[in-house]
Amino acid sequence: MKVLAEAGAKEGHCVERTLDAAIGAWTRGELTYYVRRSEAMENYPGVWSLFSERFDPDEVDPLDRADVQTVFQRMAGQRLGGGSVKVGRFLSARSRYTPSLACTVKLWMYEIALERDPDLNPDFYSDGAWLTDNDFRQRAEAVPCGMCTLMWSDYRKRLGFITEPLTVLDRAVDDDVG
Repeated sequence: MKVLAEAGAKEGHCVERTLDAAIGAWTRGELTYYVRRSEAMENYPGVWSLFSERFDPDEVDPLDRADVQTVFQRMAGQRLGGGSVKVGRFLSARSRYTPSLACTVKLWMYEIALERDPDLNPDFYSDGAWLTDNDFRQRAEAVPCGMCTLMWSDYRKRLGFITEPLTVLDRAVDDDVG
């Protein structure tokens, strides 16, 4: 199922019914590396987020580590100035109908580790920082957060790392897929 832009469709909008993306959570102790999406990005500009990269589920099995590795390597080349990315454990998945895209977005979250701090491509990310949970809450107060930070918040809460969510999103339309 092709979900990326095709003849005449805007990049980032669904061509069919779903859009799949790999989300990477990079941590060091109590710190998580967050990126701020560029104001030039069509979807969620200016939002603090985790690393992400779309993929075609006809070409990538999101539960096959080698397939997912190729997705994150592509992201590193386009968005992070190259370098290698090591994909760790699969953490969580969630799908949600997203009215602004007129489709269901399916996110697959993994632990990742970069070999070095990234050289962020400003077309994708305007800032990046190692943040504690409280630092993230303060930076994210002024802008809405997307589903990937909700997933990360829920994951951290389930494991007992936090007691208060990092962010809030309308859960009425959420549908866990894993």
